[in-house]
Amino acid sequence: MRTPILILVLALLTTLTHAQGTRADYERADALPGNWNALVRNAEVRVRWLTPTYPVYQYDLPDGSSEWRTIDLETGEITPALDMEQIAAQLRQQGVEDSPRVTWFDAVQRDGEALTIVFTLDGQAGLWAVNADATGLRRLETGDIPAEIGLPRVETDRSRGGGPRTSVFVLNAHDEPVEFQWLDSSGNAKTYATLEPGQSHRQGTYTSHAWRVITTSGTTLGVYLATEDPGVIIATEHADDEPEQDQQPQPRGNRTSPDGRYRVEFTQGNITLVDVKSDDRVVMTDDAIEDTIEYTEVRWAPDSTRFVAQRVERAPRRMVHIVQSTPDNRTPDTLQPELITFDYTKPGDDIDQPKPVLFDATNAKQIEIDNSPIGDTWSINRIEWAPDSSAFYYLYNERGHQTLRVVRVDARTGESRIIIEETSDTFIDYSSKTDLNILHDRNEIIWMSERSGYNHLYRFNATTGQQINPITQGDWVVRAVDAYDHATGDLRLRIMGYDKDQDPYHIHYARVNIDGSGFTLLTEGDGTHDIDFSPDGAYYSDRYSRVDLPPVVELRRTSNGSKVATLAEGDWSELVSAGWNPPERFVAKGRDGKTDIWGFIQKPTNFDPNTSYPV
Repeated sequence: MRTPILILVLALLTTLTHAQGTRADYERADALPGNWNALVRNAEVRVRWLTPTYPVYQYDLPDGSSEWRTIDLETGEITPALDMEQIAAQLRQQGVEDSPRVTWFDAVQRDGEALTIVFTLDGQAGLWAVNADATGLRRLETGDIPAEIGLPRVETDRSRGGGPRTSVFVLNAHDEPVEFQWLDSSGNAKTYATLEPGQSHRQGTYTSHAWRVITTSGTTLGVYLATEDPGVIIATEHADDEPEQDQQPQPRGNRTSPDGRYRVEFTQGNITLVDVKSDDRVVMTDDAIEDTIEYTEVRWAPDSTRFVAQRVERAPRRMVHIVQSTPDNRTPDTLQPELITFDYTKPGDDIDQPKPVLFDATNAKQIEIDNSPIGDTWSINRIEWAPDSSAFYYLYNERGHQTLRVVRVDARTGESRIIIEETSDTFIDYSSKTDLNILHDRNEIIWMSERSGYNHLYRFNATTGQQINPITQGDWVVRAVDAYDHATGDLRLRIMGYDKDQDPYHIHYARVNIDGSGFTLLTEGDGTHDIDFSPDGAYYSDRYSRVDLPPVVELRRTSNGSKVATLAEGDWSELVSAGWNPPERFVAKGRDGKTDIWGFIQKPTNFDPNTSYPV
């Protein structure tokens, strides 16, 4: 933004006379999370789309129970997704007298068949199913469980971070006992349940946490990642399906050409081109020197005739030595301080200097590139070939981060052209405010820039570098591009500061055409937003909140942003009754007398209006 806006958070946690806090203060503070976590109703409502026209969500009721609801997409009418009275009557016929709560459900609809709803019941083992009209209640036998439901197996051996709270329900459909194990971030396993055949277990967890099902005889039946929506794990043999690959970063570059004819090998830092069929080898470079010059990263042209690598001139390493007086992994036998040595480049030191190099695989020769756009390099990345193999692009980041260049290299001649150049007298936020999207089908580039003083998007010709139009403009900023539709040229954006009556740090969503027309706000509530789209993209759920407003969830139409219905409004009245003081927002002018400074005041639970507090 043109003028910095500061958020002032006044966290008044203790009184002036007891600045260090008493034992009672600490005991009270330690008890707060346990006392308060469950005191906000409908704090985490999420819409699930069982079919493109069948949204459902779980709604917390005032009596502490919950129900699943659905929405008529035309009228916005909200009704129970399941006729629980009818289901309860059928349960009584099967000997279940109480009316248990539905804790999870899904829907299956095969071609030519009616919709089947599959669900779990609190306190009841196994999976249940009913028809769409809530008739035909039955407990599913192992062989009747639809293959479409349940979390997919993944190839991973550990949890990957942790997102929002969620849950998983595991059903042992195997013919021997199984253990349900959590895998921590180091791959260590901890058993949370042992299930006999037919038994089930519900487990609270966090998104992206990994869970393993293993038989007591030691056979792993599968590893599963928890998702934001509560999931089901069917523990059984998997003879026909392959586990999904865990989405981890892949090594840069593919050394084998797209047609499979050639392979690039690195030998002592040099490049050797190998004919895969005949194993004939051609040494393409011979100037690599250990710790001084080496070749890395391969990007093949789509037609397999050429490839790009990077030639890196390594800078001398400056080593720093420190002594760790109490080593982390010390044992009774290793109590002595430990010497630690690591690479630490200081300002002004030489750094590695990469440059792209181009090779003709068909004729086994190097094509000289015009590297005049390259100076003192911080990084060269985003190497990307044109689909017709006529050229490749790269993003050059100059040391000091005051110059960014998008460069196009002619694959036949090696001629280079600067397509986009971004300069600043101060600093370019290359890590979080750079968006480069090369639209080869249009021969255009979408580029993010703060050149106007606000972070916006621009469209350029990908061959000449001529700016075609600004896609967004105004006294507000684009936070990120969430999606681009190649068929329509429609972009979906995260933006900030658009509504001048709201906190400029609130995240909102909008859509706009690539020519800058058709700008449409998708969110309007006063708060920071998070949206999720229906499978066909026609609708989205909008969840927003503020420090002084519990979450509100709405369903909206993508075409014009209009609201279908308000699905839920968070209720923290019980939390307030327990002694919590909601934050109080304020807006004050900066010393220029014009700039709004947004902040909030958080009072302690034992706030005394007659006492003075430090600020």
